[in-house]
Amino acid sequence: MRFLDNFPLEPWGYFVLDKVGDPEGTWKNYEKMINSGYKPIPIFTRGAPIEHLERYYEHSDLVGIGGLVQTRGNKGYLKYFMEVVGSRKIHWLGFTRPDFLHQYRPYSADSSSWSAAIQYGFVWCYMGGGVWEKYHKYMGRERPPSRRMWKQIRSYGLDPKRLQYDDEWRNMGGGKSMIKLVGIASHARYMMDVEQRFGTKLFAAIGEPNDADEFVNAYLRDRHTIFADIKPGI
Repeated sequence: MRFLDNFPLEPWGYFVLDKVGDPEGTWKNYEKMINSGYKPIPIFTRGAPIEHLERYYEHSDLVGIGGLVQTRGNKGYLKYFMEVVGSRKIHWLGFTRPDFLHQYRPYSADSSSWSAAIQYGFVWCYMGGGVWEKYHKYMGRERPPSRRMWKQIRSYGLDPKRLQYDDEWRNMGGGKSMIKLVGIASHARYMMDVEQRFGTKLFAAIGEPNDADEFVNAYLRDRHTIFADIKPGI
């Protein structure tokens, strides 16, 4: 709440401080924020009784669902949960699988998958039309990106040659390493694609101000583009 009090902008929205694995603790946090004059988006904690979901919808037209990231049975659980939610607004926390977005079309979702290259040594490049292409760090020592990926990276205003340099696979800070820039540009374009095609608002989980700046730059560069190649199978 102190953070929100000192935030320099009017936020689009903000979540309750949830307690993973503690539905009652999450509800108490929600009550405290509401009673203090805040209007957070509530979060339904996986494992809570489904009655909690209805209780949240009595207070908010948008509810977040947590416990979807790297948890056992998360896909089956999400299918069940979306049947319960129906046409109401739902936000998926940390879960943006394209096939599930296509099928269920939630109101919104977020993830940090744009930063996978820093963590796992490969970068996903968005090719348009719901298609992604992966490029591993070890490939840079053997061959350049495919002709198609090369062209796509160029369309982001970036130089694909840089993917073949080891230094570009390190988190050098400042949001300027090549793998980070490709990840940001790809996900910014994908986010716009998905919203245009399905109406789902995708958000990037960002921890560094410089990374936020790069997302803004990518959005400003691509926002007037008409994505004519979007296919039903996105």
